[in-house]
Amino acid sequence: MTVEQYITLLTAAPLIESALAKKNVQVPRPDYDADFSAAKASKDDETVQDAGKEEEKEEAVGKVDDDGEDEEK
Repeated sequence: MTVEQYITLLTAAPLIESALAKKNVQVPRPDYDADFSAAKASKDDETVQDAGKEEEKEEAVGKVDDDGEDEEK
């Protein structure tokens, strides 16, 4: 999504919300004042864990044929 599209969506959000409200559809409103530092720390931890798993996979693949010689002749 481009920045222009995002701005257009945010501009239209109140109109969309009121149209949905007329149909008795409740839309949760974002809490722009929320503290996202805990969520960000959790996401950073997941990224570090994922990187560790990738390293383990690469090491395992390297151990399969670690003599450096090509066995096909």
